[in-house]
Amino acid sequence: MRRRDLALTVLASGSAVALLPQETRAAITPEERGAGVVPTDLSHPPLDARRYGVVADGTADDTAAWRRAILVAQQATLSGASGATVDATKITGITMVGATIVLPNRVRIRGPNASGLVFTATSTHPGPFMFHALNGAIFVASISGTTLTVTSVSHGVLAAGQALIGPGITPGNVITALGTGTGGPGTYRLKLSQSMPSAPLSSSIAMFDSLLEDLFIDCADVADLSAIRASAWQENSGLRNVGVKRFRVFGVKLDTGAGGAATLELHQCQLFPSAQVAALACIRVDQISSVGAFLLHVRDSTLAGSDTMPVASGIDLANDSLLCENCHFEGCVDAVRTGSGAGGGLGSIVIENITGYAGMTNMLHLGSRFAGSVNMLGCKRNGARNLIQNEASGETLVTDLAQYVYPHVATQNSVKAWCSFDGTMAKPAPAPGSFNVAAITRNGTGDYTVHFASAMFSAGYAVCVSNNGNTTDPIWASVVETNVGNTRFTIRRGGASLGATFDVSKITVMVAGLGGYT
Repeated sequence: MRRRDLALTVLASGSAVALLPQETRAAITPEERGAGVVPTDLSHPPLDARRYGVVADGTADDTAAWRRAILVAQQATLSGASGATVDATKITGITMVGATIVLPNRVRIRGPNASGLVFTATSTHPGPFMFHALNGAIFVASISGTTLTVTSVSHGVLAAGQALIGPGITPGNVITALGTGTGGPGTYRLKLSQSMPSAPLSSSIAMFDSLLEDLFIDCADVADLSAIRASAWQENSGLRNVGVKRFRVFGVKLDTGAGGAATLELHQCQLFPSAQVAALACIRVDQISSVGAFLLHVRDSTLAGSDTMPVASGIDLANDSLLCENCHFEGCVDAVRTGSGAGGGLGSIVIENITGYAGMTNMLHLGSRFAGSVNMLGCKRNGARNLIQNEASGETLVTDLAQYVYPHVATQNSVKAWCSFDGTMAKPAPAPGSFNVAAITRNGTGDYTVHFASAMFSAGYAVCVSNNGNTTDPIWASVVETNVGNTRFTIRRGGASLGATFDVSKITVMVAGLGGYT
């Protein structure tokens, strides 16, 4: 038997370690011994994924090897380290994955760069996720009232304080006490009463320092397969320089039933859903905080579906807050969507310097239940139909705006543009001290258009025009048009509609609008 095969045979038990040659036992670290893992290649240092059997040759299924490496890293954190990293920085190629890899609390996987190491799903991957970040357990159970009955546990240990996660679970339902179960099969008491037939569930408590870095994940268009599920990722967790492609449901799905304030960052990521079926979202955030206090920070990233099979949402939030900056979206129906689920959307949505693409419907879609706040700055549609569709207010904005703020409060309603100019000039120019006026067009005698430097929020603003006309006849100013980019008015002598248009040497215009510039 080859040494590698022998090691794989005996790695599970501590007693088996004692059967190994003395030099092999001496090379095994305390963390490996504690995890019950025997390295398959001692030429590599501890926590190097190659030491535990990862080959990344595009053929062999490396799932078990990654699990061994993660067990050792987890044991290192239990030994008192602040966190441990599975080192894959010297591995390039395609590492095949045939089952879900669970990433535990305070464990990272770091690759060589965003494309050098590609985790690729085998054609028989059972799903539903390639990675599951979890600080708890995965099990099958039913619920009757406040009793959780667990029939099998495939990963981890159940404990009091863990939040239940899964379809149909009431948000905030938590294990409060042990019954006949002590971490495995048995009964457990729940905080909230509900009924549910037997189904796959998971449980978790908050996770910190749990990261995927500098690697790529390819779901390979396997049916119903998503890339990453994170249950209770919080500070110093998330994704850094990670690519994800060919997922059919979600690229990243964040969930937890525990609730609470936290911040999570996804930085320099590329998410490309399947071009064969319409995925649901590149990033989906289930309700994490009942008051919108969880903040997802997405920056410097690209979320791009295909033109022929667009993903429903780039980022879809049930209820929580978002800071999205310097990101590009394409092949999405909505770049960002919130406020359409049961939670209603109570979060604060801040979006800055994002760009869209032709074929998209909305850069920001606020559902009819949205009850949070929005500050959107410097965003460009680049061919997307709408900048904002706000079902809560009934607004649909089709032009790019310098800033959009919602809800519209009284302090935002003020004079948005003003100028004075000589109306007798063939090409009038705004006088020094004018504000938010780019140019003035003299359409004809007594007929003028004032063009704004920054567009108004809507065309429903008010225009006040005064002049220094000095005649024995009445002088009338009449507003002809109000558009988001300009306003047109006429000056008439002798009557507002019947009098002839008339030039005067000094005209002053003030525009008062709603909510700031758009």
